[in-house]
Amino acid sequence: MPRRLHVYADPELGAYGYEEKAWYLPGARLEAFLDEARARGLTEAIDFVSAGPATDAQLQSFHTAAYVASVVSRCAKDEGSLDGAVAPIVQDAVRLLKAVSEAANAQGAANVSVVRAQLAATLAPAMSFDTYMDYLGAEQLLVHDATAGTIRLGAGAEAFLCSANPRLTGPTLARVGVERAARWICGAALDATRRILAGDHQRVFIPIAGFHHAHAAEARMYCLYNDPVLAIRHALGQLSGTVAYIDIDIHQGDGVYEAFAEEPRVVIADLHEDPSTLFPYTPEQPSEQNFPGRHEDHGRGAGAGRKLNIALAPQTTDAEYLALWTEAEAFVRASKPQFIVFESGVDGLASDPLSNQCLSTKAIDEVTRRVCALADESAGGRLLVLGGGGYELEGTKRGWCTVVEALLST
Repeated sequence: MPRRLHVYADPELGAYGYEEKAWYLPGARLEAFLDEARARGLTEAIDFVSAGPATDAQLQSFHTAAYVASVVSRCAKDEGSLDGAVAPIVQDAVRLLKAVSEAANAQGAANVSVVRAQLAATLAPAMSFDTYMDYLGAEQLLVHDATAGTIRLGAGAEAFLCSANPRLTGPTLARVGVERAARWICGAALDATRRILAGDHQRVFIPIAGFHHAHAAEARMYCLYNDPVLAIRHALGQLSGTVAYIDIDIHQGDGVYEAFAEEPRVVIADLHEDPSTLFPYTPEQPSEQNFPGRHEDHGRGAGAGRKLNIALAPQTTDAEYLALWTEAEAFVRASKPQFIVFESGVDGLASDPLSNQCLSTKAIDEVTRRVCALADESAGGRLLVLGGGGYELEGTKRGWCTVVEALLST
C-alpha cells in the first residue's frame, strides 16, 4: 500500500511572518510550498490535518506565565519588538555614540566623515556605517543632518550609554498576527505529537514550524513560542524512554538545547553553521568569540554527553555535510529513541541569503531518508518533522518538497 503523509498547512500557520521583511512575508512560504507540492503531484499522497491554537496552559508547559502574558500584551499593541539586537550590534552602537560624543563641537555636532573614518573599518562586517546611522536614528539615539554633514546624540543616547544593559530593538517584532500564528503552530505541533503517540499517524510534516530559538521567558530571532520543546515535553510525559531531536536548520536550536541541556532522556543532534560566520559576521571576517553550539557543548549535569553539536564551516558541500552527518546518525542510533522530532530547515541551501553554504537538495533528501530509517529502527516509525528555516522562496519550496518526497518514498 502506498505510504501517505499527514501535513498541517492551514493558512493560520502560514500567517507567521512580517510585512516589514521582504524575505519573510506572511503566507508567502506556505503558499510557495503548497504550489510546488501540487505541481509535483505530492498532494495526492497527503492527508491535510487541522488543529486549533495552543492554549495558555499548553504554552506554559514550557514558557512562563509572565512571559506568555507579556507577549500577548505587547503584540496586541502592534509596535516595538520582543527581543533585543544581538550583542555585537549593541557594542558597535555604544562605540559609535561615544565617538560622536568625543568628536562633537560646542554645539554638540560631530562631522560625519571624521566619525566614519574612525569607526567604519571596525564595525560588524555585515553592517555598514550608514546602516548604523539609519538604525540608531530610528532608535532616537542619533540625529543625522545630511545637509550639514553632521551627526549628534539623540534624545535617548545619554540613558542608553549610562545603562548597565543597553538594549536596541531586535528583529522579533511584536505583531498581533504573529502571536496568533505562533499559537496555531504550537497547537499543530502538540496535536501531531498526540496523534503520533496514539498511533493515529506515523509521519507528520508541519512546514511552518520549528521555532527553535525561543526560550522559556525570552523571544529570540523571530521565535515567540518554542513548538519543538512543547512537542518533546509532551512526548516525555507519554513515553518511558528517550526522545531524539535532530536539527539541520543552519542556525543552532539554542532554545531547545537550553530547555533540555540537563535532561538525559532527550538526545540532541544539531548540525548548523558556525555562528562566528553568521550575521553580523561573515566568512571573510569571522568573529573571534566563542559562541554556543560548539562541539564541546554536549549538555550539562545529568544530560552531559547526550547532546551533539556539529558546527559547519562556510561553503560546506554535500559530500562534506554527509560525512559529518554520519557522526550525528550514529549518536542518535545509539540512544534508541522512542520518538523523533526532526527540524528539517532548508536555510543551508546554497541559494539561501541567511547562510554561507553550498548544500543542495540532494543532501536534504539523503538526511531525511536516514532520519526515517532511524525512526523505523527504534521508534516504530514515529516521526514529527518541522519545516524550520528557509528564506529564499525557490529554495525553500524545493527543499521542503524534497523532504516530503523522502518521507513518502522511504
